Amino acid sequence: MNPNYAKKILNQPDYINRLSCILSPDGLDDSLVIQQDALVYYYLATSANSLTYTAKSENRRIFIYLIAGNILINTEKLTKGDGCGLIGYRNVELTTSTDAEFLLFDLKD
Repeated sequence: MNPNYAKKILNQPDYINRLSCILSPDGLDDSLVIQQDALVYYYLATSANSLTYTAKSENRRIFIYLIAGNILINTEKLTKGDGCGLIGYRNVELTTSTDAEFLLFDLKD
């Protein structure tokens, strides 16, 4: 007997210039449900943008993995393939290039 896994079709227009939750413990914003205290977001930029991410609560760890393009996280510049871990930040300022694509993980400390 095979387990029944949830599946979701990821439509690119849903993620353009928008930080979208794709995995969460409670199905936030129609995301897939996981059995972890973690939120995973996806972002695909088609224009340069600035945004602020606020962690789920205090004492969280935020990790950002840049798939493509460039991004400025607070004052640190990341390029394709870079990752950045943040501890002790509730708000994170992000500035993207026109072709940025990244994953943001909001994890329990």
